[in-house]
Amino acid sequence: MKIVKHCHEESTTNMDIAQGALLGLSDETMDEDEYQLAMMRRLRRVNVDHFHVGWYQSADVGNFLSLPLLESQFHYQTSIEESVVVIYDTQKSSRGFLTLKAYRLTPQAIDMYKEGGIHARGAAQIKGRI
Repeated sequence: MKIVKHCHEESTTNMDIAQGALLGLSDETMDEDEYQLAMMRRLRRVNVDHFHVGWYQSADVGNFLSLPLLESQFHYQTSIEESVVVIYDTQKSSRGFLTLKAYRLTPQAIDMYKEGGIHARGAAQIKGRI
């Protein structure tokens, strides 16, 4: 609900898109510094999310695929393997269709980016690989 609220607030102020981080809980033991482990245990005890699992972005009528989105997801997904991007379509949702979709880059799309980056022509090719 916070994603929906944030995206609608930004769309009413004529901003292009709304973006934010997705946080979650991880059940796996992390091999981190002692301070981080202690802090995460405390956060878990009070049920506060502490694991960065991705990000979200608003869209209008399914128009979300862009070079910045692809580049951002590439960086998220290569640094946080489980990372997703959630797209919230404000226009479709305002018509009564709640539209939240999660995406990840396929291994082929990641390889394509690594080979030479994503450029304007490559974005069209990668559309089917997200």
